[in-house]
Amino acid sequence: MKGAFASKLPLYQVDENPVHDLNLVKRGLEVNPEKDHWIKWQIFDGKGPLNDELREFMNGKEVTFQYYLPDGTIKETTFDLKGAREAIEEILR
Repeated sequence: MKGAFASKLPLYQVDENPVHDLNLVKRGLEVNPEKDHWIKWQIFDGKGPLNDELREFMNGKEVTFQYYLPDGTIKETTFDLKGAREAIEEILR
């Protein structure tokens, strides 16, 4: 990989749930080297019951991402998940 994620992909954690390492994602991961800080991954494929990862986003208060700058510096940013449950439920209908 090139760009911001050349050395290591981010980690994320919803509230006090287990930390998720995007380096271990096996499906639906895309990193765009043209957009230096852009990444997406698949949490749920829409089949079967909701998985724990999606439930964390639906029930959580905030998600924190830990990421690595090219010089090795570790940074964190946190996003509020207010309204996530309703938005995800609407998508899944």
